Amino acid sequence: MFNLIVTVGPSSISKDCLLALYENGADCFRINLSHSNEDLLSQYYGRLSELKLPIALDTEGAQLRTVDPLFDGSTVDVGQLVQVYLDFGSTANARFNQADLTIASPISEFLIEPDDKIRVDSNGLILQVTHKLDDNLLETTVISAGSAGKRKAVDVLDKPLESNMLTLFDEYALQFAKDNSITTIFSSFTSNSREIVDIHKRCAKGTKIIAKIESIAGLINMEEIVNCADGVLIDRGDPSREISLKFIPLAQEAVINYCNKESVPVYVATNILETMIKENLPTRAEVCDIYSLLKMDVTGLVLAAETAIGHNPIGVTQMVKSIQNLYNLQSNSLTFLHQYVPTSKFDSSILGVWMGR
Repeated sequence: MFNLIVTVGPSSISKDCLLALYENGADCFRINLSHSNEDLLSQYYGRLSELKLPIALDTEGAQLRTVDPLFDGSTVDVGQLVQVYLDFGSTANARFNQADLTIASPISEFLIEPDDKIRVDSNGLILQVTHKLDDNLLETTVISAGSAGKRKAVDVLDKPLESNMLTLFDEYALQFAKDNSITTIFSSFTSNSREIVDIHKRCAKGTKIIAKIESIAGLINMEEIVNCADGVLIDRGDPSREISLKFIPLAQEAVINYCNKESVPVYVATNILETMIKENLPTRAEVCDIYSLLKMDVTGLVLAAETAIGHNPIGVTQMVKSIQNLYNLQSNSLTFLHQYVPTSKFDSSILGVWMGR
């Protein structure tokens, strides 16, 4: 059975929108802790529980993130100087006023030295450290132009972040989930089966842990993760920070095939209908991507920014379900085309099916 998981956010948290999402095929409502705080978690939970809608939490995971860059959304050019402040032991939302960019680190110490290269967001921006002004303040130069937004992932090339997989906010949220009977948890940056066992210990009995494979470590330990988790989510965004983009389809296929072999539910997220964050229609490539994922027998898809901050969350949900419904109608693509593609003889009922009505 196919499941559509939607992420709640400013665009979708109204009662009318949530109910419309549910009526149009949303099966579960995801609260992304990476873009939340204690107040938002309480607010989102309150609204969803009031409407008796199924809820899932998605942990932050131990990662570096941007905090309100001064150049938010604007392209930073090669050669430009960028002052970076490292906020250790924090997933804070407050920017350090003297810096162009604040990076929040969930661990208390993370060594960054001159000549280290810092990759910011996923739009090509790379900074090289030129001077270390003090333990927290760095002077950097842009060596690859790009842009970055707030609360976006950061990594230091060839220097993996090693720490506990849970942030302090994750620990708070897992206790919140236990206290409020939230029984689906997406575990970010899962790298081994021990981490799944640890989260299970923190949750109520019967809680389902969906392990997110989004790092090289997760891919290397895929088999033990799949065999320990209640399900797996392939997040196609973060692996592309560690492996070449051209290998993402291979990694995706390997995880899906292994999950299907082991009869473990498998979900896919990231760039499902990215275009529809701002536009009314998806690209042809996005439609074909969804169709291909359905053909690979995925358990479900996860909509993220599309429903959290997109301009038409309901339309996005309707688009996914319409593609799924069309996929379910056909058993042979060629026969289906001959049956439903409009011919020179006008047939309004066939034309209606083809045009999605």
